[in-house]
Amino acid sequence: MNRLLSAQGGDVTSWRAAENFAFNYRQTMLELAASGEYGTAEELFMQTYAELDNKILAHRRMISELEQIIEKSAGVTLTELAYLNDSFYKLLYRHFELFNSTSAFYQLSISFLVKATESIISNVIDNTSSSTPGISDISIIALGPAGRAEYSPYCSLQLIMVHGEVLPSQQEEFNNFCALLHNGFESAGFNIDPLVTPRNADWRGTPAEWQNRCLEGLEKNEKEELINLCRLIDQYPLYNPVMFADKFKQSIQSIISNRAPAVSNLIERMAALPSGISLIGKLKLERSGSEQGRFRLLDYGLLPFSAALSVLSVITGNLPNGSSERISTLLKLGRVDVELAERMLNSWHTLHGLRLSLELSALESGERSCQLCLDPRQLSDQLLQLFTEALESVAVIKRHVGIIYSGLEA
Repeated sequence: MNRLLSAQGGDVTSWRAAENFAFNYRQTMLELAASGEYGTAEELFMQTYAELDNKILAHRRMISELEQIIEKSAGVTLTELAYLNDSFYKLLYRHFELFNSTSAFYQLSISFLVKATESIISNVIDNTSSSTPGISDISIIALGPAGRAEYSPYCSLQLIMVHGEVLPSQQEEFNNFCALLHNGFESAGFNIDPLVTPRNADWRGTPAEWQNRCLEGLEKNEKEELINLCRLIDQYPLYNPVMFADKFKQSIQSIISNRAPAVSNLIERMAALPSGISLIGKLKLERSGSEQGRFRLLDYGLLPFSAALSVLSVITGNLPNGSSERISTLLKLGRVDVELAERMLNSWHTLHGLRLSLELSALESGERSCQLCLDPRQLSDQLLQLFTEALESVAVIKRHVGIIYSGLEA
């Protein structure tokens, strides 16, 4: 069913997308009944009703189990948390396999990550001196996929810290705390980034230190510095306090958005990301190596799409964390029309649905990493068409970002 942002009100049955889905479903049922392949019409309808009831019960049971795991993750040891982490994501991927809901996957995933972060920090603090400087004021913020509320266990978890004042004489003790925190995430089963982590002094600091770091990076105008600044666009607060983290996000984005060189660099980097569709309208497939004949979903689909939304967040002004929420806000602000907003939302669901499907296959194979390379030959004709349309939409979205920015410069 298409996701329509033009729908008004909370009654899903009144949405055009729901009406279209119901009409098509009804027509399909009538055609199946007329074919006689599934017994009488009454037998077909009774079987369908039973299957729907079973799906509803399975959904409710799995959601209940997932929510119970989230609650259990509070106040447990790191060993217990690692077990819950494994159990949670095995069940969550199973839910995705049955219901194909990217939204449900990411919403539940980020809820678990927030609760797990609280438990990890609690464990580390319990094993640290209560007098350790700065720990009463720390805020842990996710960047990257988790910063866009699109976290999965196959992502590298990028974390930064904002903390209170730490005197030079207290620095060694605080360094130890940050190292223990990094190790805590690893012990709990998370694939934490080896670079973008509070263990690295470059990715932690007081609000004033972060502000100075951003201003100095913009002043240098060097590629690596600008890339690091761009990482700060997508932020999701994982630990205490939310209001403080929101204020921090607004201040960082304000610094970046008010510096033309930084925004121009963002636009250039977004525009330079490769398209997944060739000039003759074909998918760009790998020509050699172990991935020959496959499509690099991350490089040609997910990254260009995320980059475009991140740039829009900067030039529009502090959009929400999640992609779906950002698209809805862009529509409300009049930055995109209904048609483009719906293309963006459908593209997000298609691209991330394929991403989670590839990760599910990796999980079932016992693989600890996922290259996000898909074989288009394994896609149904309908899904291949949706996939191609999503990639075409990404190119349209990137051009639209450039148009919006040009209008702001004029």
